[in-house]
Amino acid sequence: MEQKMTSHQTTAAQFAADRLANFQAGNVAALIDQYHADASVITPNGVLRGRDQIGGMIEGIIAEFSQPGVDFKLLSRAADLPRSFDDLFSADAVDELVSGRGLRTPFLRMAKEGTTLEDRSFTRGGGIGAAIADQASDDAVLQHFADGATLVLQGLHRTWRPVVDFSQSLAAELGHPVQVNAYVTPPGNTGFSDHYDVHDVFVLQVAGEKRWRIRPPVHELPLRDEPWTAHRAAVEEAARAAPLIEETFAPGDCLYLPRGYLHSATALGGTSIHLTIGVHAWTRRHVADELVRAAVARASRATQLREALPLGTDLVGEGAASDDVEVVRANGFERCIDRRGIHCCCVCGTETTGLDQEPGLERRNPKSCLMACSGCDFTAHVDRHHQKASGAWPVGSRNEGPHSGRG
Repeated sequence: MEQKMTSHQTTAAQFAADRLANFQAGNVAALIDQYHADASVITPNGVLRGRDQIGGMIEGIIAEFSQPGVDFKLLSRAADLPRSFDDLFSADAVDELVSGRGLRTPFLRMAKEGTTLEDRSFTRGGGIGAAIADQASDDAVLQHFADGATLVLQGLHRTWRPVVDFSQSLAAELGHPVQVNAYVTPPGNTGFSDHYDVHDVFVLQVAGEKRWRIRPPVHELPLRDEPWTAHRAAVEEAARAAPLIEETFAPGDCLYLPRGYLHSATALGGTSIHLTIGVHAWTRRHVADELVRAAVARASRATQLREALPLGTDLVGEGAASDDVEVVRANGFERCIDRRGIHCCCVCGTETTGLDQEPGLERRNPKSCLMACSGCDFTAHVDRHHQKASGAWPVGSRNEGPHSGRG
């Protein structure tokens, strides 16, 4: 089994390397060859069908990245960017949030040398008229900060108006949920040891300088339920190797960290303040989750699946008999998708003849049309979920709390 897995991983790695080489060489024919003749690709601008349309998209991408001066960079210096980040956040914003806004956990937390401090060590009760016990204590926060702890202001996409406006606009443009945190680190200190995030991150250095160390992933493209702690040993081992990138960030600099990349940072001569803009990308795994959820809902409505299994069915050994499995497939799962796309609507059961037969489908948001049909409102459900996750609810809404992130 181990030999087979290693062989599969090698094949996948070689496939990725060949694809990158073909892209860099501008070999459109080789890239198109990887698609079936009747393949369909969903893009933000519509559905591309067949090798001709997909090839046109690939040619356009290669042409754009082949222009002189066009490059993919992780680090952008302030001098290369059109403006600073002063309109988003500042040291004065930190002071106001800590001492004047009555923030509660988890909208703030503190950490030192990779260890998160107990909430009660920097919070207190709200006093008369405020029956809460976890409001920020500005004097306790300052004491911990003086002792070398990093202050983390979480969920600024909910609490600081300039960031709220920016993050909502960015989420709408990207089509993916966005979160924003701020990290305030005293000179010479490191708030968090090497780790990775399960979302893409843009780091905006607002004040002071920070030395960043970036290392390759130990787990490629981690999903939201695959935190770095699940790979702690591999992360700690990788942290002992030389960094892939080690650079000092100054105010106005921007770093892009793809999800999964290990990173840690140390403040230098003065107090460092940086923002992390986390982009929680929707993936095909989310599509799979929705398909399974909807298929189970459909199956629950089938009378045949409500019937008891025959007496003596072995659910501990080999499981349900093959004919029972076939009944489940026929009533809930196998009919939901075929290789072209939609075979039936998993929400209401309306039969369709595939993606190509759904009029107007290519004009819909790809996240919202995967199981749509004319007889149900599945798209509204997905759109509401997307609006909620992108932070588009009014500030102060209790529908969803701030996302966490180590920074």
